[in-house]
Amino acid sequence: MKILDWIFIFLARFLPYLLVLAFLLIIWRFSNDWRRRLYYFGFTALAFLIAWIPTLFLRFFYSRPRPFKQLDFKALISHSSSPALPSGHAVLFFTMALVLFFIFRYRKAGWFYSGNPENLTEDNRKGIIASVWFIIAVVFMVTARVVVGVHWPYDIVAGFLVALLGVILANRLLSKSDL
Repeated sequence: MKILDWIFIFLARFLPYLLVLAFLLIIWRFSNDWRRRLYYFGFTALAFLIAWIPTLFLRFFYSRPRPFKQLDFKALISHSSSPALPSGHAVLFFTMALVLFFIFRYRKAGWFYSGNPENLTEDNRKGIIASVWFIIAVVFMVTARVVVGVHWPYDIVAGFLVALLGVILANRLLSKSDL
């Protein structure tokens, strides 16, 4: 089963770097001017900062040990024994995935687009497809972090919920913007 170990190690350790690159490329490719790109990067940064505050509180007040520490085994990837809840990787990458969701949702052609599908531009279709692939890759990455033994499943769920909170609050703060 060494091949499965290698696959999960790749997904848990190296896929995050590819996801950051993919996020930057999606924003660059499907934003038509520099102001909009800057707004989306600012939206992402604000959402992550808002999400990181409850992450720090949860880690301080509920110091849940990581699986490899609590169950006394060697994880497939090296990791510090810092508190596991919520997963910082889940917070960051679900924040990026949810920002993509909000970007395409508020554009004319988004996730809840109820008009005629023939009105979608080719760029909108490609942006939606890229976002879906991004979300699928994030799910693979966080699942791999559970499999390699550095997180519990509910660390990932908590990371998603904290990211959702951060993106919703950031969206509310920036909702007055005309971009």
